[in-house]
Amino acid sequence: MEDLLRELRHYYVRAFLPTIVFFIACFVATRLTGGQPKLDIGTSSYIMVALLGATFIAFIVTWFILRNAKAKAAESKGDYAPFAKAFKARILCMCVISALSSICYIFTVDSNSVYLVVITMLLVLLYYPSESFIGRQIGSPEGDKQ
Repeated sequence: MEDLLRELRHYYVRAFLPTIVFFIACFVATRLTGGQPKLDIGTSSYIMVALLGATFIAFIVTWFILRNAKAKAAESKGDYAPFAKAFKARILCMCVISALSSICYIFTVDSNSVYLVVITMLLVLLYYPSESFIGRQIGSPEGDKQ
């Protein structure tokens, strides 16, 4: 369990911190260049709808993948590789969507892009791989200590 936690935390930090730094850089760059949109309203709305759709689809798909991986981990006592892979996929998907939303913000200077970045970052923050959270996810006795 400790090896799993170490692996997931390491991956979590490596995936999440660059996303935060990238958003801050995009936000500052937009402010320094005058903060004017580079795309018209119609194009901006199409891009935003596509990003929101991608977020919804990615969230649902990774939820199913994670649920199936939890079931496999529960069946095979001690083999957490499928769960670790699914957990990493979910974190990576949300971080990629956050980065895409940051890029979208550069071109649209639309507050909806910022909201999407914040929402995806909150989703990633909620999935921090603490011992109790991972224990509850995989049905381990360590997750029941509280």
